Amino acid sequence: MSSNLIRIVIALAVFGSGIDTRTCRGQADSAGERQAPDHSCTVHGGYSFVMPAGQDGGNFKNGMGFEAGGGFGWTAWTRQPHQPNTFLMFDYGYSHAEAKTNPVTPTTGTATTHGSFGMLSTGLLVRFYEPHSLNFYLGGGFGWFRRNIHEQANGTPTLTNLGAATLYNSTTSSGALDVRGGVNYGLKHAGGLMVFAGVDAYKGLAINHNTILVPITAGVRW
Repeated sequence: MSSNLIRIVIALAVFGSGIDTRTCRGQADSAGERQAPDHSCTVHGGYSFVMPAGQDGGNFKNGMGFEAGGGFGWTAWTRQPHQPNTFLMFDYGYSHAEAKTNPVTPTTGTATTHGSFGMLSTGLLVRFYEPHSLNFYLGGGFGWFRRNIHEQANGTPTLTNLGAATLYNSTTSSGALDVRGGVNYGLKHAGGLMVFAGVDAYKGLAINHNTILVPITAGVRW
């Protein structure tokens, strides 16, 4: 997991290098402050329950993961109800799931198979404001998708069988598509901090075209 956290830091540093953070502003933090400016920059992070779909829906159980990212305003700000605010976003998502069936080998006995999936994407996200502190968002984009399958022996350690040996390890990378939607709720007197809940769908392309992931994520956004 640590290597994935390193990827997040690098990705956000690269993507954020062109953003003038001096112009970032927080949004109104309560219903009574709706005249304050919206985010010109935004960051978020959350924990995900991930459902594999497509062909991998038959290969893997539901898993867990996380999502983190950030971006900046793409269009002039408005807080009128039903009027859109558009952001250019950069996001990273990671998930881990166990295979539904695990192989039995003649030399090591049972083995455990896991899948790990990473998605780095960029795209547009549109927020639609409603009364009070509620806003809905929809977005989509494209990016890079990584699928890793790791099979590890579960046998009892012996002199010739060390037990937790890697039997199979395969990584494939490709392009991918990303669509998402959800809701943000602004916390009162919290400096623009919001909680959010949303649903994403990642679709691998090329060699990963049989993989679709559907994370349901809850977290915080500023």
